[in-house]
Amino acid sequence: LMTELQAEALRRAGEWDRRRLWMRDGSRSARACLARRWGVPVGAAGERLLVAARLREAPTTRAAFACGDLSYDKARALCTAVAEDLPEVVPEVLAALLRQRNETGERP
Repeated sequence: LMTELQAEALRRAGEWDRRRLWMRDGSRSARACLARRWGVPVGAAGERLLVAARLREAPTTRAAFACGDLSYDKARALCTAVAEDLPEVVPEVLAALLRQRNETGERP
């Protein structure tokens, strides 16, 4: 359940950033505003916004994260592979992670 909640929070934060709603309170950056609101360091807020943006372009990874089949760390790693023009690797890695979950019962 925690992974699903984290995925939804990230989805909403990404949409909030995409629509630049953070400007409403006079903030100069989404990172700074999110860091204040979530109580996390600015660097961590920036990373989450970057992952949220990348997830919009990775529907399979986004869906696996949203239903709890992938942890945030795994989703972030797969999004990084997509961003680094390694999209051919992502389906193979995602399939291996999901096989691991099915075989062991543990969430990757």
